[in-house]
Amino acid sequence: KLQFLYFIEMLYGKWRAFILTWLAYAGLYLTRKNVSAAKFRLQTEEMLSIQDLGMIDSWYLGAYAIGQIPCGVLVDTFGAKDILVAGLIGSAASSYLFGLAGGGGSSEALFMSVLFGFNGLFQATGWPSNVRVMSLWYHESGRGTVMGVWSTNYQIGGVIATVLAGYLISHYNWQTAFTVPAMIVFSIAILNAIFLSEGPDPEEDGSYSPIPSSPDSPSEKVTVSQYLTNIRVIQVSASYFFLKMLRYSLLFWLPYYLSTSYGIDSALAAYLSTSLEIGGFIGVICVGALSDNHPASFRPILSGYCLLLLSVALMLFSFNTSESLLIVYLPVMGFLLFGPDSLLVGAVGQDIGGSKGSGTVCSIINAIGSVGAFFQGYVTTALVTRFGWQYVFVFFSLTSMIASATLLCRYSKGAAASSPKESPVVVV
Repeated sequence: KLQFLYFIEMLYGKWRAFILTWLAYAGLYLTRKNVSAAKFRLQTEEMLSIQDLGMIDSWYLGAYAIGQIPCGVLVDTFGAKDILVAGLIGSAASSYLFGLAGGGGSSEALFMSVLFGFNGLFQATGWPSNVRVMSLWYHESGRGTVMGVWSTNYQIGGVIATVLAGYLISHYNWQTAFTVPAMIVFSIAILNAIFLSEGPDPEEDGSYSPIPSSPDSPSEKVTVSQYLTNIRVIQVSASYFFLKMLRYSLLFWLPYYLSTSYGIDSALAAYLSTSLEIGGFIGVICVGALSDNHPASFRPILSGYCLLLLSVALMLFSFNTSESLLIVYLPVMGFLLFGPDSLLVGAVGQDIGGSKGSGTVCSIINAIGSVGAFFQGYVTTALVTRFGWQYVFVFFSLTSMIASATLLCRYSKGAAASSPKESPVVVV
């Protein structure tokens, strides 16, 4: 009877953690993507220039990248729940204050940029804290499927954020696109503060140990510098640098590209661009489930294969002139992009760090990827200005190939030398 009650308690705890953390990260997209939907109104009503709008993006992306590793360390040191709740409240406050700003001018643009920069810092708490909670409740068995389904939060959250912000802007004003989502995120923070349990036992995880400091002391706490110099962390981070650069380039520029290159109406282009995320929704689930049919050390290899296929798809897409084929290319590219994206920064990071270091490892991977996201604006605009859109996709095809090779070269050797029963954090 006690075992049955324990089973029910664990099952309830897992589902509660899954739902609350899913809502938390999806909610953060409400205060992240709203600025993209509001840019046109900010330019026409607040007289902000394109450079001002770019400055707002840069402050956010820069702060988000800088905050990743410190937030990961804080999560693994002080616990995930408090950091997550604080991040949600801080992001809500930053977004709400942004909605109260206005008046135009360079000083107002700088004030908005600083506010959105603070939003980036608070948003940086989201991924490492949520991933740590998930690693405490869900261990290695079935992790690919669980994290794949869980990672639909940033596809669904992104779509909801765009639709909600667009509705509020068209029916009310641009300010409500920031104040209303802020109140929703604040409500999600309260839910997590009351109901979220960080784990069945935050201090113990018997599934396997993280990267040991020395062969004689596998339980000793691992430092950030040890993770930063670990070959697996370096490989995955390097690959994710190129992957996230591509994802954010498509996130910020795909509707614009569809309008200017194919002559599609801007509203229709925005809706058509969501087919990329629809393909990604399917991809994160399928790729995650497929990874569970193999040893955990196969996850990076599977990601490498997806990126190799993505490289081919991008190269073919660069030569596409048919509007009707867009509905084929975009979902396929989303499938091959978002599948490895969620795997590398989710299940793979958890495999490497274990329950005690998953927050730090995932934050390192996401931090390096966020640096790529920060530079995508300069890379994309430079290539479009000098060579045209075709060479943008040729460039990203080549970088996807590099990202694939980074994962496949060494992980293939490591997997070949390991047996299915060996832990992926032991075999290098």
